[in-house]
Amino acid sequence: MGKSKNIEIKAVRNKRQMDAFIRMAWPIYRKDPNWIPPLVLERKMHLSRRNPYFSHAQARFWLAVKGRRVVGRISAQIDRLYLERYSNSTGFWGMLEAENDIQIFRALMETAESWLKKKGMKRIQGPFNLSINQECGLLIKGFEYAPAVMMGHALPYYADIIRELGHEKAK
Repeated sequence: MGKSKNIEIKAVRNKRQMDAFIRMAWPIYRKDPNWIPPLVLERKMHLSRRNPYFSHAQARFWLAVKGRRVVGRISAQIDRLYLERYSNSTGFWGMLEAENDIQIFRALMETAESWLKKKGMKRIQGPFNLSINQECGLLIKGFEYAPAVMMGHALPYYADIIRELGHEKAK
């Protein structure tokens, strides 16, 4: 799909890759006492075509791989119901997890942005896992607390890197 500094971005195309996508967060947060791992079965159901979200939306998922190691992931989504309501050509990104390396974040974000642009999207918002009705937003303070239900969790470097890549806080 795309390469950057020995980082290969691979589209998720099968169950083994989706399992790697789901479990990618475990090594990132292994030393974070406030991270609460998601239930793998729930994540599989959430990302499966049985999720009602996919009756009106499409999504793509990618893994960042360095050598043989998965070092990051991202999703990009287009929600037809959102576009019908707002008519503003906005696509979404989410499910972002990556090691503390701006090159990994850059490769993932560029891949998601490129896919959304090819699909006609002129704006991008995120993170949404997958929509505003699930986990959304990025933790920028309060890292010492465990997340509440439906709240995302991130390490402090996420906000700095995402900001450095040109994204800014909207709300």
